[in-house]
Formats: sequence, C-alpha cells, structure tokens
Amino acid sequence: MANISDNHTAILLFARSAKEEAQHKKLSPDDSDNLFLLDSLKQHAYSVADQASLPLFHFSETKQIGSGFGERLTNSLANVFGRGYENVIVIGADCPDISVSDIHSAEKALACGQMVLGPDMRGGTFLLGLTAEMFERKQLASVSWQTSELLESLRKYADCFQFEITYLAQKFDLNVASDVIEYGEQSAFLSILLRSLHLSIDFQLIVCLYHTYLTFLQVLSRRGPPLMGTAY
Repeated sequence: MANISDNHTAILLFARSAKEEAQHKKLSPDDSDNLFLLDSLKQHAYSVADQASLPLFHFSETKQIGSGFGERLTNSLANVFGRGYENVIVIGADCPDISVSDIHSAEKALACGQMVLGPDMRGGTFLLGLTAEMFERKQLASVSWQTSELLESLRKYADCFQFEITYLAQKFDLNVASDVIEYGEQSAFLSILLRSLHLSIDFQLIVCLYHTYLTFLQVLSRRGPPLMGTAY
C-alpha cells in the first residue's frame, strides 16, 4: 500500500461485515452459502482496492456513525477527508466486476477536478468519487441513497454545484438471489464462486423456487380480508 504522504487520493471501502450484511441481504436461500458469497464479495472488493496502491480505509458497521445510510456514509467521508486527503473514492462490496482500472480511472478524473460516478444496472452506483471541494455534507447526506433514483440524484447534486462528471462503464451489482443467476455467466469472479460451491443447476432451481415463494407471499399480502363465512 502506498505511503500516505505520496497520495492525494484515498479509497473508502464502505461495507458491513459479511455476518451483519447477511441479516439484510440474501444472495442465496441457504444461510451458509449466503454468508460465503457475501464474505467472498467483500474480500474481493478489499483485494481490488488494495491492488490499486492507494491508502485504503475500511468502514464496517463498527466504524459507521449515524442513523441512516446517507448520514453514516457522509460521516465516513468526513473522517477520511479530515485526514488531509484531497480526493476520496467510495466503493462497496456488492459489485463482483469492480476492477483496479475502475479505481485508477476514477483517480485520474478526480485529479482533473471531475466528480466520478460508476453506474449500476438499477439506477444506483458501484463507485463514487469526490474531491474535498465537492463534499457538501448536508446536501450529500440527503440524496436518494439505496434507491433506483440514486444516480439521477447524484447528477442533480453535481449540477447544483456545477461539478463536471466522469461516468465509468456501467456494471451490475448483487442485491438478491436471482441476481446471482442472472449475472453468474457474465462475471468471471462470480462464476468461480458458484463453481466453488458446486451450485450451478441446483442453485438455480433453489433460487427459482425461493423467488416463486416470495412472489406468492407478496400477492397474498395484498389480498383483502376474507368475506364473512368464507373458509380457506
């Protein structure tokens, strides 16, 4: 890892521990497989960030301060900027195809004074790059984090302060079990994980059944109360 005095840019890995993340995200109906996938994704993100040879700060749930996602993230950003860095690149642990070149591209754009957005397939981002001058804490905390409107919300944030934006190539991230199947063949890293678990066909079947079950529960929850005298 590069010496702090040699760098103006730092990486912020904003990701909960696999055990904590497993309480909120299911990439597999099987708890042990889910934990393995989440832990592998986190280790992969850490490895990619480390290979970028920039100062790296990992903020898991034990270091995140605040009541909501936006507040916790902006507090973490303030911590890193407070150490004297001019630029910060934020990544999470749900994009299996994030690469060292993504981070280097973001580093170059930040050096030119441009905000960096790495779009995902759902209207969110897998990477965010900010300079210290772009860090407006209150306004940034209030953007539409963890929604399909995030990318647009960040674009409006940049427009409000007249920041230029560099967009990286769009990538997918993993939020639900069906994503693992949908993108499994498109990602070399994800394919390796699936093969290591010997999941392939069995995993696809389990996920399909699990998705059907969740859909059934959603439909059931929208049904009104039964009519008087009706038996089920």
